[in-house]
Amino acid sequence: MNYIPPVYEVIVELREKVACPKGCAGQIVITPKPKHILPKNKFTESVLAQLITSKLDDRQPFYHLEKQFETLAGFSFPRQTMAPTVIDCATSLQPLINLLKDGVIG
Repeated sequence: MNYIPPVYEVIVELREKVACPKGCAGQIVITPKPKHILPKNKFTESVLAQLITSKLDDRQPFYHLEKQFETLAGFSFPRQTMAPTVIDCATSLQPLINLLKDGVIG
């Protein structure tokens, strides 16, 4: 998913798969997946940023955000999934947060 206010769209990632016909023992090579903050999550960084901003800055409870995703985007993003996703984002971004704190405070 990708977030462009207020449009939600499904992004299909196509990866090229090629085989070496001669001299490579039939080796198959697949293009690597793009790197994401949460690699096993289906949402892009823009959706995660919108979720975190809505929760922390706009002070929206997860059940309101759950209804917004269902109404505006037409997909289910249960609050039981939102909370661990926000925690995982915080864990992944902690080194960046530490660097920012060191730069501002230090």
